[in-house]
Amino acid sequence: MDITTHPPGDPDPDFDLELVRGAVKEATKERAGRIDAPRIPLDDIYVIPGFNPRIDTPKHLERVREIADSIKAYGFYDDQPLGVFPARMDGRSVLALYSGHTRLAAAKLARDEGTPITSVPVICAPEGTSMEDLTAALQTRNTGAPLAPYELAILCKRMRNYGIEIPEIAQRFNITEKWVHDLLFLASAPKAVRDLVAYDKVTATEAIKNLRKHGANAIQILQGMVDRATAQGKATATGQHAPGARYRSTVRKTATTMADTLRSIRADHGYAALGGELRGKIDDLLQQLDEAQDGAVDADEGDSDAA
Repeated sequence: MDITTHPPGDPDPDFDLELVRGAVKEATKERAGRIDAPRIPLDDIYVIPGFNPRIDTPKHLERVREIADSIKAYGFYDDQPLGVFPARMDGRSVLALYSGHTRLAAAKLARDEGTPITSVPVICAPEGTSMEDLTAALQTRNTGAPLAPYELAILCKRMRNYGIEIPEIAQRFNITEKWVHDLLFLASAPKAVRDLVAYDKVTATEAIKNLRKHGANAIQILQGMVDRATAQGKATATGQHAPGARYRSTVRKTATTMADTLRSIRADHGYAALGGELRGKIDDLLQQLDEAQDGAVDADEGDSDAA
């Protein structure tokens, strides 16, 4: 199969291809335009299989649809070129895409639907650009929809495979070191969990939290959360769908009423008839609540004096 038409496929978490820079002039030979601002035929741009971390979720495909409709109405903007790298592959130089995958897909969709678009503007990565730079650019040059957590986890894993340390990954991606650690943890999760996060069935935060807490049992717990979310008409499971979440929420909402009820029980003439152990538990609980309430009042008065 010709490399310029090779299907890109799904993102590859274990992507390890090393690109070798080729000749820019050869890659653009017999094509109109100058390399500082050329327009390249759509099918001459090589999409590296597995390189793009984007996953074809319904949300992403909707984004492609929106951009395609914009291209059909207004054309492909010359001031928003695709980023390409002149790579030496299969004995010749090609223009490998490293930035703008969604816009290229949208341009091809618009063309397939009858829009007379045959080429798009591109800009070449400067000399000295490494695979680490190209990988980082998938995040840093992304000015459209932000990468989803699992998509960013794929990039974090690649950067670690290139030998980049956690602090540098955090700096390059403009995220915290803790988030890098969490994303790497997610990248190493069982495939069933990764798929739930990748396709927006459960949030990355809930997946990571349950994996750390429950280990292998997290798969069953997360699937239960997804089932509860689906039953409620929700596309993505969150903390609200975790086991016991409804109970905890109800306790919080009714806490004041329960406390007032306990005070009423203690004030009732029949309170002395209760067992001593039970009365002790009620007294201890109400003492904690009274002390917390007194502390809140003191804090409010202190704020008023300061004002």
